Amino acid sequence: MERESELYHLLPKFPGYNSKTDPTIWLDRFEPYSTQKTWDAEKQCNNFPLYLSEDVYYWYRGLSNESKTTIANLKNAFKDKFVKQEGLKWARLTALADKRQQNETVEQSASTIDRLCCQLNKTDDNRLESFI
Repeated sequence: MERESELYHLLPKFPGYNSKTDPTIWLDRFEPYSTQKTWDAEKQCNNFPLYLSEDVYYWYRGLSNESKTTIANLKNAFKDKFVKQEGLKWARLTALADKRQQNETVEQSASTIDRLCCQLNKTDDNRLESFI
């Protein structure tokens, strides 16, 4: 059990839009991390911006006070900004299917496409279209 808690000693800052950090997964990890740190809801709200990159922190500063008062409101604002952009993700998925990144293996490309399809709840037919 001690070994398991060691795994949660660090939570990387959320960097914003990049291909390596999934905002849904980062947000899913914030909750168990804050639980492991024994933060109550108020501390979660207060500490949330400490785990944002500088660029994302500017987004946070622009939020209304209401969005920052509860962890539920904060998560909803985060999801609205970084997760609920399915159209952009689908466009990115289509672009990935058209052209692999330089130095990217077929397996890496397929894994990226598969992960994006899962995030967007796309059907197997949609996935197949992305590979063709």
